[in-house]
Amino acid sequence: LLGRPREYIQLHRDTTVTQLMFQTVLENGIIKYTDSPLLRAISHGRVIVIDEADKAAEHVVAIFRSLAGHGQLTLADGRRVRQAKERESDIVVHPNFRLILLANRPGYRE
Repeated sequence: LLGRPREYIQLHRDTTVTQLMFQTVLENGIIKYTDSPLLRAISHGRVIVIDEADKAAEHVVAIFRSLAGHGQLTLADGRRVRQAKERESDIVVHPNFRLILLANRPGYRE
């Protein structure tokens, strides 16, 4: 409806914080770690739709709370997601970035 580029992630009870941040890709027999749809949306100013947020563990959902509330995250590889660049490795939150979390009401049948 917005007519904007978007990324999509569906969460489940086994989703880890690492899966939110990085994707494992096998390329020419070599395992590489690339940025997840979440990091691509942050850096390129896309809309990220997070589906089934109610299914994920609290520490996974806390990532979105930190991002929405403070506009910052610290990644496992030492990079940081920030509103303004302070270090060379920082990922700056694009002004067009939007976060949409979808979840069922509490008590809703699974």
